[in-house]
Amino acid sequence: MEKRDLQALTVVLTTEVDLLERLLATLREEQGILVEGKAEKIKQTVENQINLVSKLAAVERERQAVLTNLNRDGRYGKDVKMDLLVEAAGEDAPELRSLRATLREVLETLGAVNKRNGMLIRQSLSYIDRTIRLIAGEDGSAKQYTSNGNLRSVVGSVAVDHKA
Repeated sequence: MEKRDLQALTVVLTTEVDLLERLLATLREEQGILVEGKAEKIKQTVENQINLVSKLAAVERERQAVLTNLNRDGRYGKDVKMDLLVEAAGEDAPELRSLRATLREVLETLGAVNKRNGMLIRQSLSYIDRTIRLIAGEDGSAKQYTSNGNLRSVVGSVAVDHKA
């Protein structure tokens, strides 16, 4: 493995780690916003996420180009694996090993935070849906007694003023 190819890979992986950590910070910020119910701030975090994912896609294309160049003679097989590159890196192996570990850790954390955010969003949507159904009287929890003493569910606009 040539030193310049290894340096190019190190630069790309370092950039990728930086972008992933920034994405993680944005997802954690979004999590706080979701917990606090500050819907007006969600748009900005989503725009930040889109921007970061776009940059990550460009870095990923660059990483693929570097890996293709590293494997131009096919010595690493069809798909270049980091384990093989770490073995071939010689004295630079610790830096690649550290980058690989950091990438794994950040990606695992991203997955967990993203899953949590998805759960928070689903809970918020469920709460909003239940609130709307309560206001509209469509949840079936509003009950009235009829003149003969039977209990019936009230369906319709209980709390909505139609005069306006």
